[in-house]
Amino acid sequence: MTRIVLRDLKASTDAETVLARTTGLDDFSYAGQMRRNWAVWTKCDPVCDVYRRDIAAGITTKLAKPAADPPLYQYDASVGVNGTVYLARSSDAPCDGSVELIRYSSADPPEGTPIAQIAPSRFTTLTYARPNPDGSTDIFYSRGSCSTFRSNIYKVTEP
Repeated sequence: MTRIVLRDLKASTDAETVLARTTGLDDFSYAGQMRRNWAVWTKCDPVCDVYRRDIAAGITTKLAKPAADPPLYQYDASVGVNGTVYLARSSDAPCDGSVELIRYSSADPPEGTPIAQIAPSRFTTLTYARPNPDGSTDIFYSRGSCSTFRSNIYKVTEP
């Protein structure tokens, strides 16, 4: 069983909200990034999906993805200052197919917009969004080799 808990350390009651809980043997969840009023995480039960929480409003949204058979997986989420989410999307076996980095902003379609393609026989294990003074956002991501399992950090800059 895994849980993701949002805890308000400034509240006198140490208030907490459980954002995700999994109970199956093969199910899991893990935290993504928090930035200002936003939190994102991945929950796999068994298909992986990404969720975004507007902390002030108390609203959680499961991010949409294209219908596919077998279903697509979304994971490794990060979030920008305005709630824009960046994540990885692939089949359940990323080394057998392709991995895309996807952006979810208020200007994007409900299923997000691809912003980068990870090379074949490569996978990603994290993303991190960093705002820049000019208003752009750098999205850092790990890219690993399916044959050697060595990885490096790469960057995509979004205007």
